[in-house]
Amino acid sequence: CKRQIREWQQASVAVAWKKRKIAKLRASRNTQLASARVLLCVAMKKNSGKLPAWAVKALKEAWFAELQYYLQVANEPAFQAAFDEMASFLAPNNPAMRWTAGELQRIT
Repeated sequence: CKRQIREWQQASVAVAWKKRKIAKLRASRNTQLASARVLLCVAMKKNSGKLPAWAVKALKEAWFAELQYYLQVANEPAFQAAFDEMASFLAPNNPAMRWTAGELQRIT
């Protein structure tokens, strides 16, 4: 999606059409990120937090990407909702998420 967004931003087409296309691609990317995060979060809850390391990493990265996206488009309510949804997993000693100091710094 990022590549497509850059291509459309550089294309010499009508501004209104470009803006609609970029908004559509960003919304699609946002939906994909939220879906991935929700599915992994549900899997974690069902498996008592015993997910493989690759799944935990994928969940963290999807969550970071979603938060970053909401900040970029200045959507504070959506940012807060995504943050609140994951707040229970933010304890530094949470064995399921295995947060590193760098990751916790990245969040705050």
